[in-house]
Amino acid sequence: MLKGTAIVVTYNSGLWVERCLEALLSQPGWEVIVIDNASQDDTQVRAARFASQARVFYNTENKGFAGGVKQGVGLASADPIVLINPDAIAAPGALDKLADTLSTL
Repeated sequence: MLKGTAIVVTYNSGLWVERCLEALLSQPGWEVIVIDNASQDDTQVRAARFASQARVFYNTENKGFAGGVKQGVGLASADPIVLINPDAIAAPGALDKLADTLSTL
C-alpha cells in the first residue's frame, strides 16, 4: 500500500532533478511522479534515469506550473499528494513526517 504521492514539476531543472529524485526515491512506500514541461536542457535525460522507479511524463509544450500540477494530481495513485520543487532535497523520513502531520489535521 502506498503512503502517498510526491509530484515534481520540472522545466529546465537539469542541475537539480537527479538529487531531488534520489532523495524522494530513498523514502519507501511513496509514489513519485515527474511532469516535465518541455525542458530545453538535459532535464529529460536526467529524469529518464529514474523511469524504472518513478513515473516520468514528458510534455511537448510547457503547460506551466499549475498545468503540470493538475496533470500530476490526475495521475496520482495515493493520498496525500505532496508537491516538491525540483531544487528541493527531501530529508530522510520527511515525506512520512509530513503525511503524519497532515493526518492529524
